[in-house]
Amino acid sequence: MKHHGRQSGPPSPGHKPQRNAMHSWDNSIGESTSRVSHFTPVATDAEQVLQGSEQKFRALFEDSPVSMILHDIETGDIVAANAAACAAYGLSSVEDLRESHRWMEPPYSFEDALAWIRKTAVEGPQEFEWLSRRVTGEFFWEKVQLTVVFFDSVQRVLAIGIDITTQKEAEAALRAREQRFKVIMSSMQDIVFTLDREQRHTGVYGPWVEASGLTPEHFLGRTSREILGAESAIIHEKANDRALRGEFVVYEWSAPIGNSERHYQTSLSPIRNEEGSVQEIVGIGRDVTDRTKAQKQQAATHNLLEQVLQGTLDVIQQMTEARDPYTSGHQRRVAELAEAIAREMHLPEESCVAVIRTAAFIHDIGKITVPAEILSKPGQISPTEFELIKVHPTAGYNILRKAHLPDPVAEVVLQHHERLDGSGYPQQLAGDDILPEAQILAEADVVEAMLSHRPYRPAPGIEAALEEISSGRGTRYYPDVVDACLALFGDKGFSFSC
Repeated sequence: MKHHGRQSGPPSPGHKPQRNAMHSWDNSIGESTSRVSHFTPVATDAEQVLQGSEQKFRALFEDSPVSMILHDIETGDIVAANAAACAAYGLSSVEDLRESHRWMEPPYSFEDALAWIRKTAVEGPQEFEWLSRRVTGEFFWEKVQLTVVFFDSVQRVLAIGIDITTQKEAEAALRAREQRFKVIMSSMQDIVFTLDREQRHTGVYGPWVEASGLTPEHFLGRTSREILGAESAIIHEKANDRALRGEFVVYEWSAPIGNSERHYQTSLSPIRNEEGSVQEIVGIGRDVTDRTKAQKQQAATHNLLEQVLQGTLDVIQQMTEARDPYTSGHQRRVAELAEAIAREMHLPEESCVAVIRTAAFIHDIGKITVPAEILSKPGQISPTEFELIKVHPTAGYNILRKAHLPDPVAEVVLQHHERLDGSGYPQQLAGDDILPEAQILAEADVVEAMLSHRPYRPAPGIEAALEEISSGRGTRYYPDVVDACLALFGDKGFSFSC
């Protein structure tokens, strides 16, 4: 054991405890008192001071709530023990302490205790931790302070014992929690860290630390600016400032690790004290490099598919209009108006607007099954010819449903001539049986058609087109779609780009 300072000496495995120096004393405090009475007082100043000091010591010794035991320096035996010392071992008297000392042997040897006592006599005060045992067999920890005193004019060693069992149990529980925390952290793929209010790292755990080739000590006590430099630390400092103001923050960043660039996502959570003030930040950083690469590849693939789809739609649109030159640009303009109406109605971009734009761009593909002479016929179309034209939504659906286009593009094309009151074709659908996208496409188709010339009639114009949808609001056309279309041409000044 080391000289001076708190020390402890747990026994080695298999060690058999011997006599306990703390509990093998020969004399009770009463015996010590009777022995003092045989001395004849001498009226010297030095002896009077000594006697006064011993009386004060005796009173302090007996009344102290802290365990106190006097040891013989040579033998280690008990000279005296106060009531607190006896109670610490579950006993009521010094006699019981002597009689029961064999049950209170801690896992240290008598020689260990005697060595401490003699060391104190030679080197001065000592302090260490000692595991003791009550008469019930229960172990408890004491912080022991040894010092040399004069008692009955004889040099003794005074042992003051302070019960630190609760403290030791708390320390053991804390170590166990820390060990569990480290085990959990070592099994995670994330990095966990804590920052104080000055944004200095107070804890760093996780595989990223080892992967970076650095030790936790490289981060502890340092800010992001000190670790990364001023320019690279800006994104972290801004995020930390928000977290210190009480926000939950999520952000992404990148850093060169080894020979590659790694991407991370970090979440910051403020930790508040009892007064509600943020006292520290807990952060979790996750390596999202693989996810970022996958997203970039997915985006590139999506863009390529979009280009392929758009190219296919362009070809279809050109094929359709090649057979009907009078409707050149019709599908493109219908797509432009239908898309604008959908946005005016604040519909979702991916799930609705994109579907409407695609369907509108190729909604007349079924006309390739209609004889060209009917499509370009000048003058009035006969009922029989009109019945042939009315087949084109179904024909278009049959073509597109095999093309693996996004749902429900083919259904929208099939329904683009249906009307809210059931007067449309080819299925005479009504009300909610008509897809919302098809209702928008139908109205855009009507408006654009009335703004264009046909072989059999001149263009009625914008006023006639808006009157048509206004008069059919709630009967042939869906009210919200009519209102959006009127707002575009009225308040928003909509016009076709081609």
